[in-house]
Amino acid sequence: MSKVIIIDATAFVFRAFHAMRPLTAPDGTPTGALFGYSQMLMNLLKDNRPDHVAAVFDAPGPSFRKELYDLYKAHRPETPEEIRVQIPLCMEFSRLIGVPVFSTVGFEADDIIATIATRWPAGDDRVVIYSSDKDLMQLVDGRVTLFDPMREKICDPAGVFEKFRVQPSQVGDYLALVGDTSD
Repeated sequence: MSKVIIIDATAFVFRAFHAMRPLTAPDGTPTGALFGYSQMLMNLLKDNRPDHVAAVFDAPGPSFRKELYDLYKAHRPETPEEIRVQIPLCMEFSRLIGVPVFSTVGFEADDIIATIATRWPAGDDRVVIYSSDKDLMQLVDGRVTLFDPMREKICDPAGVFEKFRVQPSQVGDYLALVGDTSD
């Protein structure tokens, strides 16, 4: 049985940025998020030793959802420049240590994570999504679990039901009905 880890890498970068003190390269480029991200990624790989891994990043620019509905995530502030300039550095670091990077213009990391998780070849492989994004809980099933690195908690189908009182396949509908201020 292989262990597959799919990382919500954009979320890792944001978490690292807010957890680290400001660091800069000699040319003044901010590097605190890069430093924190690299530590988080290396620890994840060392602690879990996955057979397959993917780092998934949001692409710059609007997603197709914004094109369909102008108010999509309208309340969200723009990504700060100090973070934005470090994302390509985090992508490059991932590639340099052999972690494949996925990012597609017009799509959010969630979309790509969902595609990888649901299209991973059937078999006895275990897919673990590393993310704190509750939207991704709808992907959880007997083969796919979600690990929330903020709470250090793994979520299987029973965990999704415990949290929302619905099955994983119903999470999207549930969040649409009750409202989701994070989106």
